[in-house]
Amino acid sequence: MAFHDGVEASHVYIVGLGILFLIGSKILYNIYLHPLARFPGPKAYAISSIPIAWAQLRGNAHHSIQAAHGRYGDVVRISPNELSFTSSTAWNDIYARNKGNPPLPRDRGFFNKMLVDPQTLTMASDVEHARLRRSMNPAFSARALREQEPIIQKNVNLLLQQLESRAAKGLSTDMRAWYNYTTFDLIGDLAFGESFGCLATSEYHEWVQFVLSYFHLSTLLQVAHRFRPLDRLSVALLPASAMERKVKHDDMTLKKVRHRLDSKTERRDFVSQMLESVDSGLMSIQELEKQASILILAGSETTSVALTFATYYLLQNNSCLIKLTDEIRQSFQKESEIDLVSVNQLQFLQAVIQEAMRLRPQSPMDSLGKRPLRALRWMGSLYPDSAYHSPQNFALPDEFIPERWLGDDRCENDVKTIFNPFSVGPRNCIGQKFAYDSMKLILARMLWRFDMTLTDESQQWLHKQHAYVSWHQPPLMVNLRARKV
Repeated sequence: MAFHDGVEASHVYIVGLGILFLIGSKILYNIYLHPLARFPGPKAYAISSIPIAWAQLRGNAHHSIQAAHGRYGDVVRISPNELSFTSSTAWNDIYARNKGNPPLPRDRGFFNKMLVDPQTLTMASDVEHARLRRSMNPAFSARALREQEPIIQKNVNLLLQQLESRAAKGLSTDMRAWYNYTTFDLIGDLAFGESFGCLATSEYHEWVQFVLSYFHLSTLLQVAHRFRPLDRLSVALLPASAMERKVKHDDMTLKKVRHRLDSKTERRDFVSQMLESVDSGLMSIQELEKQASILILAGSETTSVALTFATYYLLQNNSCLIKLTDEIRQSFQKESEIDLVSVNQLQFLQAVIQEAMRLRPQSPMDSLGKRPLRALRWMGSLYPDSAYHSPQNFALPDEFIPERWLGDDRCENDVKTIFNPFSVGPRNCIGQKFAYDSMKLILARMLWRFDMTLTDESQQWLHKQHAYVSWHQPPLMVNLRARKV
């Protein structure tokens, strides 16, 4: 018995030593022999994906990566198989067509079919993406935007009516929530033919609640995919309720799209434009149905995030607030003159929105996902939050200076080509003009109608942010006072 016990103990000991040897060998390989060993970065990041994964789950990976770039330079190794870049050339090298070659394929750990349908613009192959893009481009053209303006203005009107009512009662207002209500109602109106009713009820619709939780779920899946081949097990451990909500959300989306298709209305919106592509044979009706959900994801929460940051920065920088307010109120005789054409004449308004998106890009944790570089099995990413806060790219990178976009001498050496809030290349954001113009319209009408100040509880609001796939923002409480015009 003692003999067998000794044999079993020795087996356990040998197995244990073997495991330790394998782990030690892997650590030494990652640090000294790996193809990325020559690139600088924290040793813990080179050893394992655990540090960056943990930072992602905590919502502070953007700080960790930014700090690493501050210490190690433009190229940093942030996991055994991944590099992060902050140079202006990285956008085109990683995401766009480079010297006539097609763009590099994307890492499916970032875009995966568990979250996004394979038939959507986001997941399509390059060939299919080009076809779908051609079929959807007319819905986001300048002409289409002008045709959609009555729907846009209707939703902004309701926002202002609700806020005036709150201001009259002396209530402070969470502008983060109200911008969300507005952008979701607006995109829902354009994609489904009816709003979600968030503005009317002052509450989030069930469909909208899932979209907001989507960004947390996608972060969990991104983290799981860092640990291949264990990612399948990690995904299996996700709460069943999360995937059940996704199935319910997809069913609800399909019903809404089909209800819009059955309505036979002549209103000009996203669907009416894409139906023309269906009629021409460029897109199938099933493909049209699949695009609606991704349009909501891409065009709603990210827009409200940018508006919320822009509002905060303005209210914390009084000289900028006064300058923008004067530009708006001196450019128009009456509020009805503020439309999608006239707001594009307001240069400081454009600069304010650009500066807010530079300081806090809508997608801080890599807007397009990682890309495999060359023939090696490693990844390259450009994390916008790090690139936009690099002193190599921008003077006074942590300061809110809208004038940098208007030729301010302090910022004459800024590398403005790195600023691509809607990405670059053939897969850049199809709705960027819609996003810019709707943000300008909403902010211009807000500042025409109201005087705004931050409440005491929101003075430190910026320091309470967490970054997942998008930003998790706490309430931004604002005091509103309606102007007497």
